[in-house]
Amino acid sequence: MKYAAGVFGLALMLAGNVASAKDILPRGWIKAGNLSAAYTVAVKPTGAYEGHSGVVIRSKRGNPKGFGTLMQTILANSYLGRRVRFSGYLRAQDVSGHAGLWMRVDGPNGDVLGIDNMDKRSLHGNVPWKFCEIVMDVPEQAKTIAFGALLSKAGEVEVSDLKFEIVGKDVPVTSKTRSSAYPEKPINLDFK
Repeated sequence: MKYAAGVFGLALMLAGNVASAKDILPRGWIKAGNLSAAYTVAVKPTGAYEGHSGVVIRSKRGNPKGFGTLMQTILANSYLGRRVRFSGYLRAQDVSGHAGLWMRVDGPNGDVLGIDNMDKRSLHGNVPWKFCEIVMDVPEQAKTIAFGALLSKAGEVEVSDLKFEIVGKDVPVTSKTRSSAYPEKPINLDFK
């Protein structure tokens, strides 16, 4: 399996107090979300999954009515017509909404060609280290691929040992692309 440039290869020169209210972002990643100010992101240089480095996304206080994410966006050129997997290990603590990985494939003009945010398989409450994955096809017209980890509402999610790789067509997708969700021809025009 070929690992892509998006591998969560933290050559961590950053160190910090995970409990700090100030964000400590790993190189190449950004904090975003519809309520990103309600969350902190901190690098955990050691002690994450099996001693690897990791990141903790934590709600600051209360029960925010939105989500925060740690993410990056890459050009899709190297993945056109291929199937990709974004995977890693996540641990949830007191998550009142949901936590998980996500990936979105965008086309020309920002059209969403496919998205999977683990909505039906996300982590809730307290969950020990768990392997999570997103597997999607990247259509030929794709322009960018965005991916990351998210936390909605209160709690914290720890993320470690991420990989972004091209996989074979024998690996099942976890979510259909938007374009494949539509029929190729009109159906049931006579309402029978």
